[in-house]
Amino acid sequence: GLGDVYKRQEVLNRRDNTIIGKVDELLIDRDGQIGAVIISTGGIMGMGKRDLAIAWDQVQRKIDGEEITLSVDFSDASLAGAPDFAGK
Repeated sequence: GLGDVYKRQEVLNRRDNTIIGKVDELLIDRDGQIGAVIISTGGIMGMGKRDLAIAWDQVQRKIDGEEITLSVDFSDASLAGAPDFAGK
């Protein structure tokens, strides 16, 4: 399905091209469109790991053949302030 294309994709911070994390899951809205992505960030051996919910319209997608690049324009401050996603 639609979400499978983006699952486990790395998400970059557009400001400095560092990797924020990977797409853990996609939240599909009533119309069957992607509403938000859950990005799992950092964490070594489960320590300090966070899941961030980011609205899909904040995610920039660049598709170059088979290669998909996902990025968000986040200052570190706004990333730190993004809501943790707890619902599973």
